Amino acid sequence: MRSLRLKTHLAVLAGTFLALACGSAIAQRYTVIDLGDLGGTGSFPRAINANGQVVGNSGGHAFIYSNETIKSLDPRLTDNTAAYAINDAGDVAGWSQDQSGDPHAFLYSGGTITWLTTSDFDSAPTGVNASRQIVGWLGVPNANGGDGPHAFLWSAGTMTVLTPDVNGIANAINASGQVVGNFYVPKARHAFLYGDGVLRDLGTLNGGAGQSEATAINDHGDVVGWSDRQAFLYKDGVMTDLGGVASYAEIPMIDPLSTSYAAIGINQRGEIVGNFGYCIPTNVFPYCTPGVRSWLYSGGVMRDLGELIDPNSGWEISQVTGINAAGEIIAFGCGNLGCHALMLVPVTTVVEYANTEDFPGSPGGHFFYTDDPAEQALVDSGVFGHFIRTGKTFNAGGAKRLCRFYGSITPGPNSHFYTLSDGECSYLRSQQQVPTPADTPQWNYEGLVFAEAPPHPSKAGPECMPPSVAIYRAYNNAFPVFGARNPWDSAHRYSADHDDIGTLVERYGWRDEGIVFCAPPQ
Repeated sequence: MRSLRLKTHLAVLAGTFLALACGSAIAQRYTVIDLGDLGGTGSFPRAINANGQVVGNSGGHAFIYSNETIKSLDPRLTDNTAAYAINDAGDVAGWSQDQSGDPHAFLYSGGTITWLTTSDFDSAPTGVNASRQIVGWLGVPNANGGDGPHAFLWSAGTMTVLTPDVNGIANAINASGQVVGNFYVPKARHAFLYGDGVLRDLGTLNGGAGQSEATAINDHGDVVGWSDRQAFLYKDGVMTDLGGVASYAEIPMIDPLSTSYAAIGINQRGEIVGNFGYCIPTNVFPYCTPGVRSWLYSGGVMRDLGELIDPNSGWEISQVTGINAAGEIIAFGCGNLGCHALMLVPVTTVVEYANTEDFPGSPGGHFFYTDDPAEQALVDSGVFGHFIRTGKTFNAGGAKRLCRFYGSITPGPNSHFYTLSDGECSYLRSQQQVPTPADTPQWNYEGLVFAEAPPHPSKAGPECMPPSVAIYRAYNNAFPVFGARNPWDSAHRYSADHDDIGTLVERYGWRDEGIVFCAPPQ
């Protein structure tokens, strides 16, 4: 019996199909998720990690958003606190003001607060990586006199000033410890890249006079920021102008210096987000009308983010602040509920695959689901057996990601299982043995995959509110409630068409498990 072991082969073969996942000319759509606030005070997002956890500030309090819930980071922190960065393990870097109003940087990890500096120096963090290295700015005097701030790197309790002789700010750090930010050169400030103990001046787009700042860096070492009012990408030693959004050229500005593009974030796939600031001249004080629009750069094209969300969502995107590896974007926007931190979740297509040839002893066969173009290309290639597309699809793009499990090949259940339920996910993970036993059926956790919305409870059972689409689940009864185990492996099917579920129930004796999550409309 052949099995779909995606995790084993993906690292080796995914590079062959990487181009399929990037550079698409089709404009991405996004679902807007309101992250809420703490007590009706509004909220602003600062950072997002690969798991979709978001940190920021709301009403003077640092918050963390996780599992569809926004909450205060820690009640021990003062009322004047903000969370600015979060790594994939959930460690948070932020600052809290003392009684005199001065900010001081901290690391929040596992419920423990570690202060990075003493009360003698102002400090604020901007980034934290998996090794809990933190970067930001520190208000200490210049080595040659004068005031700060200075860019810093904090690692394992050691504070290193990266720009001791001149003012500077570190804005981001990647997994390998490379740091980006800006520092002052004569009559200007320039973007810098720091690594291996060396700080490199990245210069400007025009190659001479002018200003620049590096705002973000991904784990490939690709850097983004702004230079001379244009967004740039610094890659392989070359700084490239990202251009602009065609529709923004229609804004009737007289003074070209009143406009500017700035790249704010970049993920591992090379998707870049940023903002476009403008000021339309008027005849009354302050003699211009300022505004900000946000954009996404992907596949060589820059698009207005406001045009990629549902116009009936009720939200106006005002400012983007970051993007994670899954392409989820955090932004600040205003709507009928006020001005809040938002998450823009990509709407993707989940493809259904079926395999009956490799599972002749399982009535109805086995099914597999993925929205990842690289995984789809691998399955389509036939490397994992006779899995074929059924032609059935549903969308993904909700506030919460599903846990995906793989059943051991021997002795089973030799298939995949997906759940949005925290209870199901936690229970199966708690039962998992490492290494995988050869004599006990086991579900093995593979991580979080595509995002959906949980159904709403009602007296009649779970339901999905329009325009969302109900996704049903069927189970092949491999482990009946009473009696011995059936002579086949567990399998599940997920479908927006309830007739698909009914066919399996009537023809093969599967169990209809009802609505398990809600998907965006196709």
